[in-house]
Amino acid sequence: MKLMLRFSAFCVLFAFSLLHQNQLYASTTYNVYDGNAKIENFILNKQYAEAISFCNKELSKDSSQKLSRFYLINKMRLFLKQKQSLDSVPVLYYKQKSLKSSVDSLDVFLNARSFEIFGHYNFVKGDKTKAIKNLHRADSLYNYTTSYVYRVYNLDMLGTMYKLNYNLPDAYTVLKKAKAYLIKYIPNDSSLFIDVNNDLGIVAISLEKHEEALTYYSSITSYKLSVKQKVQILNNLGIIYIEKQDYKKSLEHLNFALTVSENIDGIFNKYYAQIYNNIATAYEQLKKPTDSVLYFYDKSLHLKKIMNDTAGIVISCFNMANYAFNSGNFKEAEQRLNEALKLKKHFLYKDLANTYLILYYISQNKKEYEKSIEYLQLHYNYNDTIKQLENASKISMVQASIAMEANENLIKLLEKEQKIIEVENSKKEVIIISLSIIGFVFTLVLAFLANYFYKRQRMENRIRNRDVRLASVSSLLKGQEEERQRISKELHDSVGSNLAIINAQILKSISGDNANYLTSLISKTSEEIRNISHDLMPSTINKFGLIEALSDLKERWNATSKLIIDVNFTPTDIKLNPTVELTLYRILQELLKNSVTHGCADYALINITKNNEELKLIYEDNGTGFCYKESKNKGLGFSNIENRVSYLHGEMKIIEQEKGVKIIFTFRQQHNENSNR
Repeated sequence: MKLMLRFSAFCVLFAFSLLHQNQLYASTTYNVYDGNAKIENFILNKQYAEAISFCNKELSKDSSQKLSRFYLINKMRLFLKQKQSLDSVPVLYYKQKSLKSSVDSLDVFLNARSFEIFGHYNFVKGDKTKAIKNLHRADSLYNYTTSYVYRVYNLDMLGTMYKLNYNLPDAYTVLKKAKAYLIKYIPNDSSLFIDVNNDLGIVAISLEKHEEALTYYSSITSYKLSVKQKVQILNNLGIIYIEKQDYKKSLEHLNFALTVSENIDGIFNKYYAQIYNNIATAYEQLKKPTDSVLYFYDKSLHLKKIMNDTAGIVISCFNMANYAFNSGNFKEAEQRLNEALKLKKHFLYKDLANTYLILYYISQNKKEYEKSIEYLQLHYNYNDTIKQLENASKISMVQASIAMEANENLIKLLEKEQKIIEVENSKKEVIIISLSIIGFVFTLVLAFLANYFYKRQRMENRIRNRDVRLASVSSLLKGQEEERQRISKELHDSVGSNLAIINAQILKSISGDNANYLTSLISKTSEEIRNISHDLMPSTINKFGLIEALSDLKERWNATSKLIIDVNFTPTDIKLNPTVELTLYRILQELLKNSVTHGCADYALINITKNNEELKLIYEDNGTGFCYKESKNKGLGFSNIENRVSYLHGEMKIIEQEKGVKIIFTFRQQHNENSNR
């Protein structure tokens, strides 16, 4: 008997240890979400030093290795954003890689994130090849997560790397892939939508896909753009119309770009240099006077020299030389080309080939035949180099494709193996837990049988009473909403129409000050009826959801009182079940009314956060505060709030403080957009 008791106790303890591991994983995931939200808030306010201090504080705690990896990776990111301690980035990268943790979805995400940030570091250090390699690794791992924002951002960065590495076909393919994910999974992220379409437009111009480039730019012109984005897009539109040989339209966009940039402090030398160069090109094609063409070429070259933009200097010198050559000014052309050749290492092979071809013709004209033969040979040599590089690039692309496919197959194989292990472990857990329960019941059934039935009866009674109470609350709330809807409709359709008829009759039969006074009074009454109707049944929440409804509520409170309301959503595109949205809206309506009428508050803060486990609503104001026990006797307001919280199976915690009030609502039942009650 003693041996059986010991065995049962061992089984129970082992089962509880397995359950504890599952709870630990859930806790780690929540801590990652919470820590990420805090870090993002620091970054939004550009408080990088504070964010690094927060990471160091969390790393000093005795946390899991997975959580430590998360904060080490974020420190890498913060060093890059702060543009300080860059040499610490690889140290942190290898340190987080050395931490061992179980393979799961969170681990896959952290691996992807570390590759992505290390790729950014490689780019900052000027190694675009390593940057591309690490960003590819990140994308192959993001493919097995639901972190779509991170994946699109990573693909956009990868496309930019390909573009800077002059691999335009791959840049175009990657950016198109980023746009497809953007539209499918996060269509409301306007910031990413602008960046991806802008980058696609730039690559499309380089690939001479001018109509496609126009489509990309036209899709973002209606968005709220920064001055920098406006100038860049207008400049690129100028380039497109130059390529389409519509030089007048090109000049319209380029001159508008100069006008836009003049309205801000500071000078965008980079964009001014490009704009001046493009204006000179358009002038050249329109056969404008030579002085005008050279004026803008010189301004562009001057700015590039200020910025020490060697590649840009080469392009400007080549453009000026080409213009001089076409104008018959061979001396000027030769002088500009020789100036450019001092920076020969910054030339593209294509431009070098063209440079030596022009020098060949100039030498022929000057009857310097030995030089002309030398230049012609250099022209052919660089042309051959271009062909060899194109062939090598094609081979490299095929090899990279094969390597990527092999990596993806390996990852899939590892995932299958992991799933098999997880299934086997689940079976073992079930068997062990079952054995422990059987042993526990076998040894204690006689002693606790009566107590078991007694507790079961009490639990059934509690559940039955709770279900009855919830059904009553549900019916009450449903009846309230139906009555609100009916009264709102009657006020809007019947009373509103009658007031309009009365107003018309007054205007028809009475004139003078009395008529003006009565019509003014009727207009105010109609406005009051519309406000009451909107409070009873807000149309915004049915049409556009909770985010827009709270924005509308915030504006109406700001217009009619001194109350300032601050509303934050995490994530920013929260979507909930319509019943949940309406219930939360009613709770917030009641709280705001109490803050103004009872608390005399002039500021209220609303934070709504949602993750896979729970929905949390935090409400704060700076009013006079109140005693929770006393507030129950003040009327139906708080009773309505409590009923609505119970209806959503939630919890409400009131934190008493000297000034103002803070209430935390937590809902752990289903609250997703498609969930039903």
